[in-house]
Amino acid sequence: MTERPILFSGAMVRAILAGKKTQTRRLVSGALHTAVSTFEPENCGLWQQVVAASAQFPVSYGPLVRCPYGGAGGRLWVREAFALPRALDSVRPGELPVIERDVPVWYRASDGEESLANRGRWRSSLHMPRWASRLTLDVEAVRVERLHAITEADAVGEGAPARDSFAALWDSINSTRAPWADNPYVWVVSFRRSEVCVMPSTWSEGRPSDRDPRDDPREGDELLEYDGSRRLLVDMVTDAHVYVRVTDGAGGLLSAVRVERGRWQAACLGFEPAPT
Repeated sequence: MTERPILFSGAMVRAILAGKKTQTRRLVSGALHTAVSTFEPENCGLWQQVVAASAQFPVSYGPLVRCPYGGAGGRLWVREAFALPRALDSVRPGELPVIERDVPVWYRASDGEESLANRGRWRSSLHMPRWASRLTLDVEAVRVERLHAITEADAVGEGAPARDSFAALWDSINSTRAPWADNPYVWVVSFRRSEVCVMPSTWSEGRPSDRDPRDDPREGDELLEYDGSRRLLVDMVTDAHVYVRVTDGAGGLLSAVRVERGRWQAACLGFEPAPT
């Protein structure tokens, strides 16, 4: 299953956590035809622009547009403002570990300005790595419509008390590039908070052999996440590092990473040896 990142503000994160937000509207960007009248879904997240009919061209089409949020059946992982331990404050976003499980994470939407003494600086949601995300959303439906088509019920699903409140919220974010008055086309993504979560490792019983690859990794080892959504495939082991491919449940490559040997056990939290 493909997972895609999506950014939310602190207020919207709190609404999702409270079960009050089940929709999000995002601007349709790209090469839009000036006379587009509607969009028709195609395959692989692509949407066909249907151009308004004219006497010369009863039906015509504009360029295909790809939805950056996928489609029904996909997943979105939420990026939000966060902080890591103070010892990592000097580490740049691109240098953060790719998979890590024992690093504490603070979330600004929940913590506000309060923190423990060990909490480092707040980081932009843009820089949140996948392993630090605490929220995964199951996409239930995607459609395209004009912004003004939102109903009162939709506004509540957006986490706003009413349609007028949503309009004000939209302009607080998009007034420069696509104000409410312009009535732009938007992606309407309906979702529910996923029940899937990574449970802490219990160093489970029933290991397939006396050797646990979480303690002693070797080339060819496979570890499976408890919910079955990801696998770790060990390609090579050196004195200093473990080289791993991270795949989804269907075997699609998500990333290739290098993990320090001293951090290997922490990287494996939430995984168990795959059945042989």
